[in-house]
Amino acid sequence: MKERFDNPDEPMQIFTRNAVGDFVEQDIYTCAHCKIVYKGKKAAYDCCRQYKCTLCGSNVEPHWAMCRGCMDSKRLAEATEIAAEEYTGPVYDDAQSLYYESLEDYLDAVDKEAREEFVFACTATRLADTSPARLASDIVENLLEHHHEDAAVVDYDGLVQDLKIWLAQQTAESWDVNYKKKIRVRDE
Repeated sequence: MKERFDNPDEPMQIFTRNAVGDFVEQDIYTCAHCKIVYKGKKAAYDCCRQYKCTLCGSNVEPHWAMCRGCMDSKRLAEATEIAAEEYTGPVYDDAQSLYYESLEDYLDAVDKEAREEFVFACTATRLADTSPARLASDIVENLLEHHHEDAAVVDYDGLVQDLKIWLAQQTAESWDVNYKKKIRVRDE
């Protein structure tokens, strides 16, 4: 793992020689610690710099503004609370990285003592809601990708109509977590 410094040394600027042998200043620098070359002084300075969480000051991965704990706390604080009795969709348990088909399923599956204070609401996306025209376009584009540029399909409208019938029969559903809505599942 690369060594990081709270206060890295100043980067070193690189100069080049022009055709007549004079030194020419460039916007090229090397990191003072590992000697990796960068365009720009800031990039070279940041190379071995230890990044800190802007909220708690703990060490974070390079180019991250916050640690995981602060990001999770901020996201939770900014989410709007929805009353449990008013919510009917799938939920996401952020602590376990698990989705549940309903709040009731979550409450049945997770012991009261093991529950976090909140779970997040989810947005359901049904395969049946896919646009037949968009799907037909994707299929044709994919099929024609390895053909010559003038290649075309016959009866594109027929494909769209067939996809419309096929999509109406589909029952698959996917859930995407909505971090802007939370549901209380444990009282403090």
